Amino acid sequence: MLSILVVNNGYHLTLQMKLLIYPWLILVLFSTNALAKPSELSDTHLSICGDSIDWEPYTYVQDEEVKGFDLDVLNEILPKRRITFDFTMSSWSRCLKGGRAGDFQVAVSATYSDERAKHFLYTTWYYATTPSYLYRKTKFKNGLKITQGSDLNAYRVCGIHGYNYSDFGLKTIHQNAHSMHELVTELNQGKCDVILAWKEIVAGIKSIWGIDYIGESLAIEVIPKMPKHKFHMMISKKYKYKEQLKELLDQGLKKYQTESF
Repeated sequence: MLSILVVNNGYHLTLQMKLLIYPWLILVLFSTNALAKPSELSDTHLSICGDSIDWEPYTYVQDEEVKGFDLDVLNEILPKRRITFDFTMSSWSRCLKGGRAGDFQVAVSATYSDERAKHFLYTTWYYATTPSYLYRKTKFKNGLKITQGSDLNAYRVCGIHGYNYSDFGLKTIHQNAHSMHELVTELNQGKCDVILAWKEIVAGIKSIWGIDYIGESLAIEVIPKMPKHKFHMMISKKYKYKEQLKELLDQGLKKYQTESF
């Protein structure tokens, strides 16, 4: 029983209140995790992963060193809070598996999916890419009649294994290739009519490695009426300071949003 004395216009009012306290509520209110602030992440260490295959200029390995936009962003945000990190480049499937298990606290350069959201918290987006498709000029001499993304359903469409193509909104995507090189090979062998890509990735591969997948035989086109695809960082729900880390990253990532459009 809790009594509160309230003075109002010279009158004394006594309010009797029953306070029902649940044990679990006390644990939530007074636990270290619930009260932690982003600043309290200082002097912690994070294990971060990214896709080691075909995601230039955002993440790539050159001379055995991790490079790219993602690393630049992390170096801009985390050291200011005295947060150290190691960056592991692996297959995307291994990165996701490690994040689900809590071996990695953060995975970079991820598009949203409901399935992933079961295991990760998504930060705000921090860059966007242009959804595109490639085809062989010899097979489609006059190009493809694509006025919107759904028109691609009339063709055999291929993508890379493990990639999230849900934003393309297509019924069927054959995902047998494990790299851009394999994907282009499938296209050239006639196993696919069209392969999906992002204009910035194709340009990044050419800029960094000098590999021109377009050349004389292939063409790339932007998919009409399809918004740019937004990319986020994902924080493992196994990480005890996930909410605090999300708040910290969101604050730092917002500055990059206008640069993507």
